[in-house]
Amino acid sequence: MDSGRAAADALMQVAGPVNPSKGAMLPPITPKSVAGFVAGLVDGFVEENKLDEIEKCFDGAAPLESDLAKILADAKAQDWSAAVEDVMALVQAFPAELATCKSVTPEITAIVTWATAINKATVEKNLLLHHAKIEADVKEVEADYTAGKFMDSGKAAADALILVAGPVNPTLVLQ
Repeated sequence: MDSGRAAADALMQVAGPVNPSKGAMLPPITPKSVAGFVAGLVDGFVEENKLDEIEKCFDGAAPLESDLAKILADAKAQDWSAAVEDVMALVQAFPAELATCKSVTPEITAIVTWATAINKATVEKNLLLHHAKIEADVKEVEADYTAGKFMDSGKAAADALILVAGPVNPTLVLQ
């Protein structure tokens, strides 16, 4: 035991003391935070700010809340590919969970159409090509959410997904 302490002392002399980081606690996942995050995703994908509409019609869907919790946990664990997959799962849940949000239906339809057309080869290639930027965007997702900037967090998630899978086709939004 004494030799272990001596080794630890020597390492602290060279590298400095070990200070366990106290990770910031994430704000609770609430209908308001989910609505903000979803509005940020929509805005990031189709450049339409629908926060007011989504806040009015979203009454708290447990699946979206658990999807958002998983996204944030994977971002915190720096599991970038899992975080990206989690956001894609969140997007695919939009039609069922946002069915009462009639004013955002065209945007949701365009996003879901985009999400269902994503292919694994493109994702794998883009994860390699844009890894550093995707990682930075996913870190921003967590940082913005932690800071209570839920819409900005959603926009950062959209930025990461656009790098991974390409842009949403805006012509699908037009009616």
